[in-house]
Amino acid sequence: MARQSIGLLKERGTSERRVLLLPHEIKTLVQDRYDVMVEAKAAASLGISDEAYAEAGARIVTSLEAWQANLVLKYKAPLPEEYRFFRKGSHLAAFMHAEGNPALMKALKTSQLTAYAFEFISRAGTYPASVSDSDIAGRMAVIYAAYHLQSHLGGRGLLMGAAPNGPFPRVVIIGAGNVGRAAAQTAIALGAQVTIFVRNATKIAQIEQEFGRRVRCLLNRRGVLREEVKKADVLIGAILISTFDTPAMVDERMVSTMKPGSVIVDVTCGYGKGYLPSFKSTTSHRAPARLINSVLHIKIDHLPASVPVTASKATSERVIRYVRKLTDVCLRGGRSRMIERCMIAKAGELVHPELIRHDALETRMPIA
Repeated sequence: MARQSIGLLKERGTSERRVLLLPHEIKTLVQDRYDVMVEAKAAASLGISDEAYAEAGARIVTSLEAWQANLVLKYKAPLPEEYRFFRKGSHLAAFMHAEGNPALMKALKTSQLTAYAFEFISRAGTYPASVSDSDIAGRMAVIYAAYHLQSHLGGRGLLMGAAPNGPFPRVVIIGAGNVGRAAAQTAIALGAQVTIFVRNATKIAQIEQEFGRRVRCLLNRRGVLREEVKKADVLIGAILISTFDTPAMVDERMVSTMKPGSVIVDVTCGYGKGYLPSFKSTTSHRAPARLINSVLHIKIDHLPASVPVTASKATSERVIRYVRKLTDVCLRGGRSRMIERCMIAKAGELVHPELIRHDALETRMPIA
């Protein structure tokens, strides 16, 4: 009997060089007795050769051949030009974020393939497959903010680098998940004064236990947030999700009170106006910041792609355990509630509650 096949694809998005699995993790799938195909030059930009994948037991193939696998793996969602490869009966898994992508949702329904989103893998209220990228995104948010505080880039001219005698930049972080905590750790290490806003008292206790007196932790109340935003040199948005129906937390009037040259980094990068409506469109790695009413806005929707070597290694090591569960379900008839919960499309239907909700909202008021 022919072995079930797995195809690993090269990413083609702008500024995207990450790869989902490195040779060490590919070897694990080969040892699980799958026919593993890796698209040629999938990790060449990381300095990893096709020979390294071949030595791990994979076959090096074309993009078309990889798409013909029983289970296709990607880091990020397919691009529109890749939708033509979707086919009924196949399985596709990636960090999809399809709920904000109407064209992708439509293609998933039309093609009738079965699709899974790693970001929806959940366990005890957490999203373990996304931890690595979330951590990197939080750290990169502070690094981008620190760089753009330079006066020749439009910033306030403050050094976030523990300079003797200060002044020490004020960093306000909204959200205390993986992104927010990583941002706080990095800002503290650079000598900033850090304030974190959280949604409940339980989170305050957790943050105080982790950081002690190195941060101020406050409940997210509009009046208190307004005063802290006014004093901030850097504002980092790190809530879990923001969509076109998310109430505004930091509105345009609040942003207008910030000091000229302050920096806002929206790590959440939702869609629609969301919690930070002063800046709806995204920026890019090539043009990271946009000056709006004297405040620099940074909204790069794939910050970890700035450091693809680090991100690929961290994600490959973390996600392989879930890929193995996925292969067992998709290719060997296994059962897993965890994998079932991250299924987003099957047999021409959207099946995940978030996609169903956003598809209905898109019908009433288009996202784009």
